[in-house]
Amino acid sequence: MSTETNSEETRSNATVKAPPPSIDVWISAMVRVAETFGKPSDPLYLRQQMRWFENQSLGRQLDRLSGLIGLQVGMVSWTKVRWRPEVLPAIIQLEQGGIAVIERLHDDGQADYWLTDGGDLLRSTELSTLLQQGSGPVFLVGVAARGRDQRIDEFVQPYKKHWFWDNFRGQGRKIAEISLASIIGNVLALAGILFSMQIYDRVIPAQSLPTLWVLFFGVVLAAGVEYIIRLMRTLVSDLMGKRIDLKVSSLFFVRAMNIKNDDRPKSTGSFISQLREIDQVRELLTSTTVSAAADMPFVLLFLGIMFFIGGPLVIIPLLAIPLIVIPGILIQWPMAKLAKEGMREGALRNAVLVETIEGIEDIKALQAEAYFQRQWEQTHEVSASVGMKQRLWGARLTGWASTVQQLTYAGMLVAGVYLVLSGDITTGTLVASSMLSSRTIAPLMQLTMVFSRWQHAKSAMKGLDDLLKKPIDRPEDAELSHCPTLSGHYQLRNLQYTYDKENSPNVLGIGQLEIKPGERVAILGKVGPGNRPC
Repeated sequence: MSTETNSEETRSNATVKAPPPSIDVWISAMVRVAETFGKPSDPLYLRQQMRWFENQSLGRQLDRLSGLIGLQVGMVSWTKVRWRPEVLPAIIQLEQGGIAVIERLHDDGQADYWLTDGGDLLRSTELSTLLQQGSGPVFLVGVAARGRDQRIDEFVQPYKKHWFWDNFRGQGRKIAEISLASIIGNVLALAGILFSMQIYDRVIPAQSLPTLWVLFFGVVLAAGVEYIIRLMRTLVSDLMGKRIDLKVSSLFFVRAMNIKNDDRPKSTGSFISQLREIDQVRELLTSTTVSAAADMPFVLLFLGIMFFIGGPLVIIPLLAIPLIVIPGILIQWPMAKLAKEGMREGALRNAVLVETIEGIEDIKALQAEAYFQRQWEQTHEVSASVGMKQRLWGARLTGWASTVQQLTYAGMLVAGVYLVLSGDITTGTLVASSMLSSRTIAPLMQLTMVFSRWQHAKSAMKGLDDLLKKPIDRPEDAELSHCPTLSGHYQLRNLQYTYDKENSPNVLGIGQLEIKPGERVAILGKVGPGNRPC
């Protein structure tokens, strides 16, 4: 009995895997990989930055870590990797713990690899043997973007993707799922239309009640499936929008912290308002916008079906489409002007609010409450007036589109009556064509809402583009040198410190100062003379 117990304990201990590697181990592996790409990195700096992301998933941690180094990481199943020198270096997790970096492949199947817990030695073994010791996917690493080169940058500027559209990279699967759901949902939407056509043309003339119930249950099934499909499409589109929103907001928050002090906007309130314009960009990522874009191609499908069953009736929705699209395009000019004015007035209002709260003690001391109250009321009045004009133009476009939709339906009935009386179409065809016309106009109604939001998002993206153009403390393409140790010998000459180089005098000046290795320097002074800047 004891022998069986010991054997079971031995088997259970053999199957226990080592805990996953910590973020420090991954930092060591990524630093090793970065050296092979000629990108030296500071492990201490990386640990300092990554300590705030310890509780996140491994995928997010690696995205953050690789972004700090200037690399990109992709996870691939080891069975799908075509092993050749071009895919190296590659990283694998070992079942016994630790990480192996595969750096070189040989013609005889041998692989040279480096272990995070094995010193600086380069080991060699069979690639198949090494992969059997691994657990999980293979991590393939590459350079995120080619660095700048002063030899050719003045002649040919390097291509750089737009920060917004670049976030859709890697979302191909979700876009495919949204497209597939749109195809299935719009095809199932035809069930109700065909049901009406069959009822008027066959069920009522033949008085076939069994056929009626069979068709009814078929329509109920199609409607239920369509509801589930459209609900799943909304969920997938919102998940995609959430991920992109997190990336965009993280990008601009980091950028706002890294802007050089000399180039930072003078007004804190306007700076905050500029960052809040991300909300306008977020509106483009909602399920309504994605659904409108996904349903637009099916306008042609509905027109084709209408032409197939209704013949000349398709002319009426063809005339209605430009009556909705053209006003939506023409309205972009006044909407663009109002969007710029609204963005400017919103920034002014936010600046007044933030600066008033920051300086409330001075305002009370100077008894200037009435002055700032008047400023707030003026900026708020102008902002509210601009917002009212924007809503008015949007209501005009939406109301016009709704009117065109109603007139299209009425026109289909009027023209269809003449065709029915002449015997060219049946009553069921008339009803089905009328319902198809409403289905055809429905995506265009969503398009009008997209037209109303587009100028807001366009103005916001322009302001965010200007924010990204401001110089930062640590440029992404800067070629930095890594110095593991410093001698501690500092020399300062003609050092001046000011809070604002344009409007503030120098608060600290050092003609010459030398600190040799081993020396200790104390900065002594009263509170307020500039000890902390020094």
